[in-house]
Amino acid sequence: MQWQIINGSKLNARCWNDEFVVYNPLSGDTHILSRRASDMLLALQSSASDVLSLAQVLSGRWCCEIDAALLEEIEAALFDMQALSLVEPL
Repeated sequence: MQWQIINGSKLNARCWNDEFVVYNPLSGDTHILSRRASDMLLALQSSASDVLSLAQVLSGRWCCEIDAALLEEIEAALFDMQALSLVEPL
């Protein structure tokens, strides 16, 4: 399944140290995301991706192997961000 930033949304984001704050103008909500979740969101701003493609991009940044735990972490974060109306499946 491909994921993208929610259609029609221009997310406003700021990063301070290890905190990433994103404002969603569609919902009017502001969210604080983890560094890993923010990396996923920023990667999706470049282009829609599936979980494996995101893992390939992010594993180098996070200095970790692509394994089942990483894929599960990314998938769970995507569903969490979907619940916040930040991303959506294509």
